[in-house]
Amino acid sequence: MGYFSGYPNKSFVEGQFDDGDHSHYKYTNLPELSLALKTEKGQVVIVGCSHSGVERIVEQAKQDTQDKIELVYGGFHLIPFDQQKIERIAQLLKGLGVHRVAPAHCTGHLAFKVFNQMYADNFVFAGLREVVKF
Repeated sequence: MGYFSGYPNKSFVEGQFDDGDHSHYKYTNLPELSLALKTEKGQVVIVGCSHSGVERIVEQAKQDTQDKIELVYGGFHLIPFDQQKIERIAQLLKGLGVHRVAPAHCTGHLAFKVFNQMYADNFVFAGLREVVKF
């Protein structure tokens, strides 16, 4: 088990949001915590709001654990982005070997749709009173 954190006024990974006109989202002054849990199927990464980029959190978790990622669960913070950017991020997660996703709250409705289409049976609804097994 491990956790990955970011601190106020510090991006989790330098360069986050440098492309395009998203620099105003770089520093949210919110601490960021993510948790990686080792399971028999691989790591389950639980993210809070992913202000630093869900794909970068997954990259870091994968690098630090040297294990495959079974599930990413939580807020992906994709509300500020258009469909093309969201599709790129979903493809990045697929490319990183993320088997299942369970996006929640700040992911946004457009991103729910994109991830549901891309992950199909490996898209897990993450709502109130839902049980996620791994």
